Amino acid sequence: MKTKLFFFFALIFTLQACDNSDSVSEKPDHRELGLKRLMINQQALNLARDNGIPLNLSDYPHVGLTSIDDGTYVVYGLIVANHTGEGAKISVESEYDDVSVVITEKQEESRRVYTVTVTRAGHNAKVVYEVSFLGDLSEK
Repeated sequence: MKTKLFFFFALIFTLQACDNSDSVSEKPDHRELGLKRLMINQQALNLARDNGIPLNLSDYPHVGLTSIDDGTYVVYGLIVANHTGEGAKISVESEYDDVSVVITEKQEESRRVYTVTVTRAGHNAKVVYEVSFLGDLSEK
């Protein structure tokens, strides 16, 4: 239980896209890949905020933040990440079924880093995101 709480308390979320345009509509790779949204569990957001962990989605001006009925925040134009406290589940939501997603993970000292690379068959579009968490997610 302690480790689960530490995971949430030490949550850091960073996103890095390949280009720096200000809106999803100006991002040709996002359009070509049909990328739709990122979802972050409300409990993770609350615990991060309550413990002073920097989680400022306004740092990403190309992203629009809304909230849906179950309390999950939805950020359009990025990946889907669902935090349960027992590890990170990362998947991509796209309007196309020929989108390929490769997720690699590695432990770097005190943080776990997931690199998500999204491509689409027959297209040159490629988007790379990085999601990182403090702590070892493999701990029980």
